[in-house]
Amino acid sequence: MKSIFTLLTFILFSAAHYSYGQSKLSITSALNTKMRVQVDNRKYNTDNNNFTISNIRDGQHSIKVYQLVNSKTRNNRNGYVYNYVLVYNSQLNLRNGFHTDIVINRFGKSFVDQQQIDKNNDESWDDDWAESTDIYDGTGQQAINPRAFIQLKETLQRETFEDTRVKTAKQAIAQNFFTAEQVKELIGYFKFEANRLEMAKYLYDNTIDRKNYFIVSNALTSSLSKDELMRYIETKN
Repeated sequence: MKSIFTLLTFILFSAAHYSYGQSKLSITSALNTKMRVQVDNRKYNTDNNNFTISNIRDGQHSIKVYQLVNSKTRNNRNGYVYNYVLVYNSQLNLRNGFHTDIVINRFGKSFVDQQQIDKNNDESWDDDWAESTDIYDGTGQQAINPRAFIQLKETLQRETFEDTRVKTAKQAIAQNFFTAEQVKELIGYFKFEANRLEMAKYLYDNTIDRKNYFIVSNALTSSLSKDELMRYIETKN
């Protein structure tokens, strides 16, 4: 009887495991306070601004995220409770074998990204590998990860003055590497052609796929600027 029970338990566990697949959900908020997350009818409390569920069932899910705010209200027992506000509320289709990442910035705007988990490598199911969306070149140089890149673009967008935007960008560039496509995006945040050209030159040394740097010229509007950028690249090779 005990053997039958053990076998049934194993079968039920295996069925649940395979029905849930290898999908993964993670949520990160730029506000450095606690979150409460509701997935369908199940509620979760967190101690920080990060939340992850591994092996979640694929398909349609209702996802709500509440963020702790710095205010308290009195309850009926003459005590105080902290307030949580709804910062994300959506229906998401989670795909089997994909890692879905929700990032909520400090203004309440959300970004959703899905990356396929590599099923050909057993080690890829480890959390450290499944979490990674980093980009490398052949020498091991690592491009800035997508989440940090989004935060950098938001920082540049908030800067009112072009000179401040240039200084902020250079500080970030000095500590990171980029892909040519990321460089092209960054240059688009500058209004003046002279600054775009300056940043195109400045970013070249910190680009991991320089063979693709020709696409950066598409972010320049002047043919003179494009020619100057090409001449600059020739001096670096």
